Amino acid sequence: MKSLNAGEKSIYLVIPAYGSEPLLMNVVQNIPTYVKKTLLIWDNPVENSLKRIQSLKKNDVEIIIRNERGGIGLALQHGVKRSLECLDKSNGFILFMAGNGKDNPKEIINFLHPLYLGYHYIQGSRYLKDGNSKNLPFIRKITNKILPIIWSIIVRKKLSEVTNGFRAYNSIVFKESIIPWYRPDLNGYEWEYYLNYKLLRSSYRCTEVAVSKIYYKGVNHSKIKLRDGYQILRPIFLCPVNRV
Repeated sequence: MKSLNAGEKSIYLVIPAYGSEPLLMNVVQNIPTYVKKTLLIWDNPVENSLKRIQSLKKNDVEIIIRNERGGIGLALQHGVKRSLECLDKSNGFILFMAGNGKDNPKEIINFLHPLYLGYHYIQGSRYLKDGNSKNLPFIRKITNKILPIIWSIIVRKKLSEVTNGFRAYNSIVFKESIIPWYRPDLNGYEWEYYLNYKLLRSSYRCTEVAVSKIYYKGVNHSKIKLRDGYQILRPIFLCPVNRV
């Protein structure tokens, strides 16, 4: 798929980043040309890293700099707001992807078929057939198996993956008022899981697609801390009783 034909939906890609992000250059260079705009929400960018990205001179990459670490949840919300501004009155697709090299930009195409079939929310899963996860840390192997079981029980849908940040949405879910998605008070991981819960329990059509998740040896990927774990679990217990 080399380009979008007239009448097809515009694709906006939101990538949160922090600090130097050594693999970010490779991510940006491999974004497919059919993505209309990439929104790079970058907290505290290191000057050399920023210059390298700017040197690519990609007109379809917009860098939004935040001079403090505002949290991944708020970064994604800023990306959604900017995507909606660009879309204006039209509808399109909004995707989230990691900037640390763990997601493969060439797999964005995996999300497009279900989006064009009318699905509103698509979760990338490394555990479906054709998905994979190289060098996954042992503790994540355990938690990534347990969490989908808990979530499946609570949302009453069979899920194979919940922690993968590689996701796609029809912009309708943000334009309609069914789900109050803009929640600046949820500035960390919990916003992603708040949104997940609301979508999975709504009438919107949701599904999963196979993707890969790569943990490069020798690269200090972000680690889930105890506070992050709390933010991941909090929405699935508080959303059902309207406490978040």
